[in-house]
Amino acid sequence: MHSNAWVDPIYRAALNHISKAANGVADQLCMGCHTPIGVVTGEANPGGTGMSAVANRGVQCEVCHNISETNGIGNGAYVLTPKLHGRPLKFGPFKDAQSPYHDTAYSQLHTQSEFCGQCHNVNHPFNRMPIERTYDEWKDSVYAGQGVQCQDCHMKPAPGQASPLGKQRPKIYSHYFVGGNALSTALLNEKVDVHADMAIEQLQHCATVDISAAPSYSAGAMALVRVKVTNVGAGHKLPTGFPEGREMWLDFKVTDASGKEVYRLGAVKAGKTEPESKTFKVVLGDKNGNVVDLELLQADRVLYDTRIPAKGYSMVDYVFVVPADARGPLTINADLNYWSVSPDWIGRLMGDKAPQVPVIRMANARMTVRVAAATKQTSFQAPKTAALDNAGDTM
Repeated sequence: MHSNAWVDPIYRAALNHISKAANGVADQLCMGCHTPIGVVTGEANPGGTGMSAVANRGVQCEVCHNISETNGIGNGAYVLTPKLHGRPLKFGPFKDAQSPYHDTAYSQLHTQSEFCGQCHNVNHPFNRMPIERTYDEWKDSVYAGQGVQCQDCHMKPAPGQASPLGKQRPKIYSHYFVGGNALSTALLNEKVDVHADMAIEQLQHCATVDISAAPSYSAGAMALVRVKVTNVGAGHKLPTGFPEGREMWLDFKVTDASGKEVYRLGAVKAGKTEPESKTFKVVLGDKNGNVVDLELLQADRVLYDTRIPAKGYSMVDYVFVVPADARGPLTINADLNYWSVSPDWIGRLMGDKAPQVPVIRMANARMTVRVAAATKQTSFQAPKTAALDNAGDTM
C-alpha cells in the first residue's frame, strides 16, 4: 500500500475532488504523505503530470529511510535528511548496519509507533478537527502500555537479511505493510494480488463474534438475541483510518427450518448498509449537524463513533417476532463484514470508473434454537447470560 500510495486510483480521485473544492489550498497536506519526495522537490500536483519516476513511487525506500526526526505527530511531520556532508545517508533500526552505497545511521524513531504516527494521524487542514487518529488509538490502548509497536503487527518480523549484502539477523521486519485494504492493490494488479489476500487474512484475525440466545423461543412471541463483537487483534480502533470509507457491520439473519427468513438486519441495499444496520464506523458532520462523507472539507465535528477500541467489545441487541407458523429450529447467523469504501460512496466519487467493492467477512457465529408452541407470553424472551452485560458497549 505504501508503494502505491500515490498511484492508488481511489486516493487520486479523492485528492482531485478535494483540490477542486479547496482551490488547491489543501493539496500539499494531502500529497505530503502520499508522495513525500514529490512534495519536497516541488513536482507533486493532483494530476500527477510531469513527475519523475522516484516521485511517482509514493512512500518508498527513499522516503522512510531518509527520515531523521519528527516535528510532531500527524499531517506529515517528518524531517527528510537524504545527505550528510554531501554523502548519501540512510536511517534504520540497526546500530551495526553497513553499506557500500551510502552512509548509515541508527534511528530509534524507526522502531517506534511515533514513526508511523507522522502520517497516520490526520487533522483537518483548516479547523484542525481530528479526522484520522490511528496513532492516538494505539497510544490509548493496552498494546502501547505493553510496548507493542505498530511495526510488530504491520511489519511482522522474522529471521533474515535486510539486503543481499546484509548479515543474517534474528529479526528482520517485513515491508508488506499489510493493513485492511484489499481493494486498492487489486485495482493495480492484473495477476493474483498477494497483498489483498494478506489484507483479508489480517482482517480475519482482528475480531470475534459470539451469539447469546435463549434455548427456545415461542412461536408468535418477541425474542431478544445478543451479539458480542470483540476487537481481539487490532492495536487500534476497529476499523481505523479513512473515516469516509472504512466500515464494519453485522449482517444478522434468522431463518426457520424451511429456510424461510424470519428476520434480517444488515443487508447491503443501493450500495450501502441498510438503515438501522449495526455498523462500526466514525461519522463526521458539518456545522449544521449534517452528515459529511464526500465533502470532507465541510466537516467540523464528529457526530458519532461506534468503532471498537483495542481489546474492547460491543454488545448488540436484536429484537424480532417469531412468526406463529415458524418451523423450528431457528438458525441464527451473524456475519461481521467489512469494506474499505461503500459502493455508494465510491460511485459518487468516481462515477463510471468506480470499481466493484468486495465485502470481506471478518468473522461469523451461528447457532440453532428450538421453537416452542405459541403461548400467551407477551414479554421478551431474552438469553440467560448474566456474564454478557453492556459494560463497554459502544452502540
